Amino acid sequence: MLALAVMGCASVSRAESAAGAEQAQSQPAQAKASEQEQGWLDLLNGKPVKDGLLIAPLGFHTRYAKDIFNTAMIGVTYDSSMFGTFINSFHDRTLFLVRQRTIYENSRFGVDLFYGLMYGYRGQLSTVAVPFRGSVLWRHNLNPVVSLDTWVRLTEHTDVQLVLTPLVFTMGIKYNY
Repeated sequence: MLALAVMGCASVSRAESAAGAEQAQSQPAQAKASEQEQGWLDLLNGKPVKDGLLIAPLGFHTRYAKDIFNTAMIGVTYDSSMFGTFINSFHDRTLFLVRQRTIYENSRFGVDLFYGLMYGYRGQLSTVAVPFRGSVLWRHNLNPVVSLDTWVRLTEHTDVQLVLTPLVFTMGIKYNY
């Protein structure tokens, strides 16, 4: 009887070992898939941007670049969020609140992703050549905004910035605190 009990324990132990080995082999594949998914999320989430003050007085339209105008853009970044204002193409004051994340950076150059909301176009964006023109996204006073901000670091605290949106590029200086 004792021999049967010992043999039974040994076969259960072998079965548990085989199940454990199979699970251990499947974990690296799951981890690799999870790392790839996490890689895309990390890219989109990026890294925090430096707190600072952006002054971007100049802009031009992507459709007719000869038209350089005063955007009077000013924005304050704190904890990777920026609140700011600018004069839009229709000469109206526009407010914006965006989340900023650095998606690429080396010692002198970087690219930040901006995404958030802007308020002040009064539905006028639905009449210009924006993506999804005429949709509910642009027919009202509150609109989404997504842009890329490229920057070149001049000093530890100073960047030259070019903010790229589908219709307008703005240029200025950011002082990082």
